Amino acid sequence: MSKKIVTLAGDGIGPEIMAAGLEVLEAVADKIGFDYDIDAKPFGGAGIDACGHPLPKDTLDAAKAADAILNGINRGVTYLNGQGAYSGNEKNILYVVLNPGEVRDVKAIMADLDPDAFISIIDVDEVVSSDFKIRRNNYDK
Repeated sequence: MSKKIVTLAGDGIGPEIMAAGLEVLEAVADKIGFDYDIDAKPFGGAGIDACGHPLPKDTLDAAKAADAILNGINRGVTYLNGQGAYSGNEKNILYVVLNPGEVRDVKAIMADLDPDAFISIIDVDEVVSSDFKIRRNNYDK
């Protein structure tokens, strides 16, 4: 199962140090078979450049929501980068595959963290990946 790692390189020498650290992580991960995904978020001066704040609300909110879903209902979360077609504002999109009983749990988590969150529920028949499989017939009675 792939682990998600959020990086906050910031500015100054942060990006160079983060790059070196990620090279070490990649070398070790290759040797031990550790599968991971990196999600780089703006922080510090990079956050100020991106949206006028050293710890952008989007960075903090995405981390809180992902953590709540990962730890609250034990589901993996994928970040997608999005942009509003009308506003042009960049947004973090959380993509989570749930069974029908978990939808209510995620709605409750998001209502606590961000009552204005846009939640779209799509009926998916099948999801297949190397570490996740779910088919509708497992839940149809």
